[in-house]
Amino acid sequence: LALSVIKGEIMKSVMMMATAVTALLTTEIADCSRRTGGDAYRGDGDETADCSRAPGSLVIDGDPSSVSIPDCVKMLTERCFEGRDVSVVVFGPDSQLTNIGRYAFRRSLLRSIDLPSSVEFLKDGCFYNCSSLVSITFASRLRVIGGEAFRYCSSLEAICISPSVEILERSCFSDCESLNVVDFAPGSQLRTIGGEAFSDCSSLESIDLPSSVERFGIGCFAGCRSLVRVTFAPGSQLTEVGPSAFSRCLSLGSISLPHGVGVLGRECFSGCAKLKAVAFESESQLTKIGADAFNGCSSLRSICFPPSVEEIGERCFENCGALSAVVFEPDSQLTRVDYVFRGCSSLHRITFMSDPRLITIPALQRALPYDVEVVCGDKLYPARKFRIP
Repeated sequence: LALSVIKGEIMKSVMMMATAVTALLTTEIADCSRRTGGDAYRGDGDETADCSRAPGSLVIDGDPSSVSIPDCVKMLTERCFEGRDVSVVVFGPDSQLTNIGRYAFRRSLLRSIDLPSSVEFLKDGCFYNCSSLVSITFASRLRVIGGEAFRYCSSLEAICISPSVEILERSCFSDCESLNVVDFAPGSQLRTIGGEAFSDCSSLESIDLPSSVERFGIGCFAGCRSLVRVTFAPGSQLTEVGPSAFSRCLSLGSISLPHGVGVLGRECFSGCAKLKAVAFESESQLTKIGADAFNGCSSLRSICFPPSVEEIGERCFENCGALSAVVFEPDSQLTRVDYVFRGCSSLHRITFMSDPRLITIPALQRALPYDVEVVCGDKLYPARKFRIP
């Protein structure tokens, strides 16, 4: 009987110690939580993960700047480490983590992080303004990088986007002023690059875009003043270049647009002062060039429009002082131009390789500077007397 009592007391003590360890881990992580009123990470459903089953502890060797996330954890919730002095985060070899919540590590002191392969979603702002973050390894199952996820990570120099990533949301890497290498892993499934995704990445010099990309958002590379080269993989699925996509890319010298691009948004290349050449792939499907698309491209020398172009927006080539040759390929479908060539002081001739029959005379006259002559096939027309046969 005495032995049974002793065994019972021992088991009771063990259970109390296990409960205390679990409570300690839960408390330590909950202390990192801001505004959630709950746990810093969760397991299945809304229940706190049973961390007593996980090896190790949250704090590594008593150092509060180093934390270990147990394998059982499936979600880091909103703001769980926001503003903390955490510089090292370690995940277990069998991590089940799938989500890193909004602002989870915002303004923390992280220097690097290797995401476990199980992670599928990085929520908005999860690493926002981690100014000490130098490197990150993305998970092999990652699908979405949320809005402003790495914005203002001013020390981040290079990234390689996993092939599984489908969406880069708005401003996800904007204002990463040291970022100079952006690679996309072979087999990339990326479809959308969100608005301002890489805006004002002032050190970015080149980018090779995978063929899977279908659309650029507003201002996705705007203000990348060191960007010299943009290339599109063969078989590009790109259909639209969004408004201001490459505006103020002061070092960009040339661009060749895939044949599937149907729309160039307004101001998409505005202010690209060194842009000298714009090419369109054969059988281009381009139909619309938005207002101010090339406004202020002061080094642009010539442009040859594919026959598919129907509409050129107002001020599209305004203040392109070096522009001296404008050519429309045979069978031009042009129907509308709006005050397109104002301030093109070097422009003396516009050439239609065959007669343009879909555009109205007043609309065309408004688009032309006073002293520009027009060639239609084998006919020459002074600008002010130009008439369509």
